[in-house]
Amino acid sequence: MPDFSTFQWPDLLGGGQKKPMLNLVRDLFIFCCYTGMAPVDMQRLRPRQIYTSNDNIAWITYTRAKSSTPAHVPLIKVPLSILEKYKLGKDDLSRETVFPFVTNKALNDNLKIIGEICGFTLPLNFYMARHTFATTVTMLQGVPITSIKVMMGHQKLESTMIYTRVSNPIVGMDMMLAQERMI
Repeated sequence: MPDFSTFQWPDLLGGGQKKPMLNLVRDLFIFCCYTGMAPVDMQRLRPRQIYTSNDNIAWITYTRAKSSTPAHVPLIKVPLSILEKYKLGKDDLSRETVFPFVTNKALNDNLKIIGEICGFTLPLNFYMARHTFATTVTMLQGVPITSIKVMMGHQKLESTMIYTRVSNPIVGMDMMLAQERMI
């Protein structure tokens, strides 16, 4: 599976004809790669669920639709820039959510097209974004699995472990950190 967190996503404005839905779905997928949100939770996200803490860290706090478990995700640059792009304006009075609503079918259909444009051999799905978050964006960067569990809104650590892929580089990194602590 490609590393979606470092992949250079194309601007999907092919052939001189604008494809705003493809760009929106691409942005939603990338947002989920960096927040670990399930598509249903991302689609329900409201501006009041995004706040800045006293230590100046932007957060998303929401309750998972699937399990009613709270999730707390500190935001880094990429999702913050996507939030800014879709920020509600004065004319968006009819929209209560952070992002424009896209049906599940439209998300999946457009994600399939994006995967084909990008040359991926596996068809894209939004749960690949959750796996990317759990493994590449967090675990490979040294974030403890207990913190990943909280950010993904899991009740059990075993659920988080399904999303993470422990590999030799992760084990090696963990041992190097252990060695540094012993010195």
